[in-house]
Amino acid sequence: MDKPNAETVIKSLSTQIGVLNSKIDKIEKLGSDGIIEWVRNEKGLIINAQKVLPFVYAHGFKIYLERYSETDIGSAVEDHNE
Repeated sequence: MDKPNAETVIKSLSTQIGVLNSKIDKIEKLGSDGIIEWVRNEKGLIINAQKVLPFVYAHGFKIYLERYSETDIGSAVEDHNE
């Protein structure tokens, strides 16, 4: 991902498309401890750019979903349900 200037919009995660049924709990910028401001609406997941970036290249985000906990690969489907 190139250096974000204003905001990053992920249209596939909009509330209108239905690809993501879980609520987003928080978002982290990989390599940064800064707070990420974001909103999810009918336009998509909109992530505001940080003023100070941890790297010159390779910007990425980690999206945490509500009621999701990381498990070993191949975990049971029940681990991801309410």
